[in-house]
Amino acid sequence: LIDMDVDTFKLEDDHLSRRQVLKTAGALGALMPISGLLSPTLMSEAGAAKRGGTLRVGTPFGAASVLDPHPAPPGNQDVMRNFNIFDLLFWYDKDGKLYPKLAESCVSNKAATVWRLKLKRGVLFHDGSALTVDDVIYSIKRILDPATAAEAKSTLAMIDGAGLKKINAYTLEIPLLYAYSILPNQFATKGVSIIKAGTTSFETLNGTGPYKYGSGDAQKVTLTRNANFWAGGGRPYLDTVEIINVPDAAARLNGLKTGALDTIYPTTAADGNAVKSDRRITVFTSKTGTIQPLLMNASLKPFNNPDVRLAMKLAADRNTMNRLSYDGKGKIGNDMFGVFDSGYPTGLKQRQYDPEKAKALWKKAGLEKSTLKLYTADIWPAQITHSTVYAQQAKKAGMKIKVITQPADQYFSKGYGVHAFHNEYWNYRPILTLWNACFNLDSGDYKYTSWATDKATKLFKAASAEGNSKIRDEITSEMMTIFHNDGPYVVWAFETSQSLYSSKIGGQENSPIRSLNGFDFSGFFVK
Repeated sequence: LIDMDVDTFKLEDDHLSRRQVLKTAGALGALMPISGLLSPTLMSEAGAAKRGGTLRVGTPFGAASVLDPHPAPPGNQDVMRNFNIFDLLFWYDKDGKLYPKLAESCVSNKAATVWRLKLKRGVLFHDGSALTVDDVIYSIKRILDPATAAEAKSTLAMIDGAGLKKINAYTLEIPLLYAYSILPNQFATKGVSIIKAGTTSFETLNGTGPYKYGSGDAQKVTLTRNANFWAGGGRPYLDTVEIINVPDAAARLNGLKTGALDTIYPTTAADGNAVKSDRRITVFTSKTGTIQPLLMNASLKPFNNPDVRLAMKLAADRNTMNRLSYDGKGKIGNDMFGVFDSGYPTGLKQRQYDPEKAKALWKKAGLEKSTLKLYTADIWPAQITHSTVYAQQAKKAGMKIKVITQPADQYFSKGYGVHAFHNEYWNYRPILTLWNACFNLDSGDYKYTSWATDKATKLFKAASAEGNSKIRDEITSEMMTIFHNDGPYVVWAFETSQSLYSSKIGGQENSPIRSLNGFDFSGFFVK
């Protein structure tokens, strides 16, 4: 059922040969000639699936919804809606491997300065019109336009929008402003949604995703089945998805217990333990490459002091945070991201909880009498839990940290990016992709950490331009070692989250991105 016609792709010189593709298709950092009709995850439970029914998802909504899929979505309801109405060119399967969605392939010249993208044929928008290169060109140019205020503008910053060249209805030539060797990974990023060419109004939403937009307000978003979904295999199975605003965590859990909800997001390890003996509820664990780092803005006091940033890392009791947040099932973090990336430095010694050394650095910085404020909210799994545990454990290092819990609909306007110390959340991305978004001096999200070093920046540019995957991984590893030692993130674990479902719901799949099948609702069904 999966057509992997690798022979049709020819990459130049150091780029992958057919044999290398078959051997190393899972290397996320590689220049990947990728083809195939479906992701393996799209067929995992097709035999057991049934058509029909409704999935009711309880989650705290953010600020007022923005129906345009390109600006940063203000709440969970927007991310869930966008991911099911619109599609990306590439995405990640259950094992964290890149695969083509709307794309059929994407290959570059030797210098990685010009790429050729081919689209799948037969993909239809919800209005019945066919997906073509015109839609991709329009979407990319719109994302790059500053007037759009697109979330992914910096993600696609290497693309020369003015030079995009339509070869035919399904083939696009993409020139770059500078060499970038993993361009397909940039397209596998939230916010790089492909919309219909010429779209200027979002009163009605017209995507290619598994669900159509039904309705939405401050309390509920309704999605309906797209009978012409390109992926085939009978997906999506559900007739309707209802995303319901339930701000209170206890109310969400109670709604699941009473049958008023079919699944909830986010959840904590305590939620899972509370219902593990309840036969009406299924607990499903997803191992991801997602991180919830504690973010320090390196341009603001006291985090402009490298000793303070190190002290904050040493004050993290990672094992306790993992146990109370993820029931001990998360992968312990080492203050780096991109765990599935082949350039991730696995040989670095694990940073340990060392309150005494942290206390000495804290004292050296003259902060014994200071109180830090850590801003958090109930938006992501165990967000409040890990923040509270960190503050408690940091006391042993002589640190006074006051946790400020904000309403979910205010966090992105009054907490995140506003204060020097707050939670961050990044779904899995390869190292260069996330670095480009956050630690590249020209990136849109750089302002939140204001961290970079001259050497790390040079390494990033070198790695981005390197077509040889082995050399690129070596450069990336050196770059991430600098981040481990000096960077602005306390990466205490990689998220292993528990999703809770009514036992009547099937189709759960592991996602390297997040729980709830990575917010892809096409595989869920009512038993």
